[in-house]
Amino acid sequence: IKLPHLEEMRHGARLFALETFHHTENGKPDQAVLSIIDSLGFSNSLKKEPDYNSQLTRFACQSICLSSLEHLINQTALADGHLTSLSESLAKAEEPEAMNRALLGERCCDLDIQQEFVSLKYAGRVEDQKDLSWFCRGIGLTQFRVIQVLDAWNGCEQLLDKPFPKRLAVART
Repeated sequence: IKLPHLEEMRHGARLFALETFHHTENGKPDQAVLSIIDSLGFSNSLKKEPDYNSQLTRFACQSICLSSLEHLINQTALADGHLTSLSESLAKAEEPEAMNRALLGERCCDLDIQQEFVSLKYAGRVEDQKDLSWFCRGIGLTQFRVIQVLDAWNGCEQLLDKPFPKRLAVART
């Protein structure tokens, strides 16, 4: 699936970072905070997309934003109102269900590939198990790898169901 808008999203995040840097260096913390908040909202526009690459792009955009925020905090003493606004925006940025949707979207694509294989098999174009391994190699997967990927996705789904502190502890084990 081609998703050309994702490169534009990364470009937009870099522009927000540049804007934040500009306002920070020119002593305009109000404007810099607004740029950070806008950048987080911009990256959150991807959170409903059921595609793994979209979620990775959202994470990349948020990472760019967090680097800008770190620069702002290191250069400027922010007022309590600024910190409250930033805290609220950062809380909105965490969306564990977004990655769950992406994983489910990827599984649906895999199911579509598997169904295509089954339809080829029943249409008489695929004869036996050797054809299955040929098909999987053709799409870049071995049968063992397919099982590993599905197991990993199941683990990710279970991990995303846990609250943040427990998720972190489980991921480290």
